[in-house]
Amino acid sequence: MFTVINTNGYKINQLADLLPYIDSISLSRHHYSDMKNQTIFKLDKVPLEEEIANFPDKSKLHISCNLMKDYIGTMEEVINFLEWASSINCKDIGFVSLMPTNEYCKEQFVDFNDLNFENMQDIFITKNWNYENLCKCRNYIYITKKR
Repeated sequence: MFTVINTNGYKINQLADLLPYIDSISLSRHHYSDMKNQTIFKLDKVPLEEEIANFPDKSKLHISCNLMKDYIGTMEEVINFLEWASSINCKDIGFVSLMPTNEYCKEQFVDFNDLNFENMQDIFITKNWNYENLCKCRNYIYITKKR
């Protein structure tokens, strides 16, 4: 059994008590700027950078970022996000295209494939798999520029 908690991070520090019983926490974080992340969620109760940086076991923390035109929608912004995550010692980051299910998602849609990760100097594919035509997933390793 593999146990994962998916969260927007509200009261993330209270999850520390559960760490012995879970395998992973998937935290939705859609921008490296606290203020922009709060704007996306339309909440001021999502965790701030400091709370994430101080999380007791970041080896169990996965950060999932939705790609959006007005936020993280270019390779430059992806790199900024990766550098931010590295600066607070978070190593497990994922980027996901929005599903075009409503007007906002359609307007903000960024196709993951258009970002062309494969041609980046500091990003290397470590795993690649597909599920029919529905899902195409890749794992990469990123070498931070701020070594």
